[in-house]
Amino acid sequence: MLGVLLYGTYYFRQTCVAFRNDYCRQCRGIHVALQYRAFEVGHMYWIPLLPKGFLKRWVCTRCGQDPHWVLTSNGVKWAGIVFLALLAVGSWTTSPEPGEALGTWVMRVVLPLSVYALWRGIMKSRVVATKTATVPPYAEAVCPSCRSPIATRARTRSCTRCGAIQADLNARAA
Repeated sequence: MLGVLLYGTYYFRQTCVAFRNDYCRQCRGIHVALQYRAFEVGHMYWIPLLPKGFLKRWVCTRCGQDPHWVLTSNGVKWAGIVFLALLAVGSWTTSPEPGEALGTWVMRVVLPLSVYALWRGIMKSRVVATKTATVPPYAEAVCPSCRSPIATRARTRSCTRCGAIQADLNARAA
């Protein structure tokens, strides 16, 4: 038996490079998000195996997760709606064979409910998008990463100690 597969990511030389107010999907609220740049290495059983390179990632300061992480994109949900709707129409247009009536009726009920559930997920993501659009910019005078003063220079705000800059939520810079 294979047992438990232990894997994850190591972050070497992790530094904060940006900050912003953001709407976190996991916390369901407006919180400060920090962008970290680090050399990421995938590991298995604590042995570094796969260097990914220098990457940037956003982290919510409240929950520690990516504020914009979603399990499934809207494009995949729309494809699922079309596929399940076609299956639902097929289950209603064919007559069940003897002995398959129960399975056909389960499909006639479950498939439209699945289409509705995917549609609700798309509508929920649109509500999140409108909440994200109303997030005010970070306005405090101290850096959320190191608590040092923030200096304003020619359209940008940056920390005087760690050098992290204030990012724009609408820019979606990676």
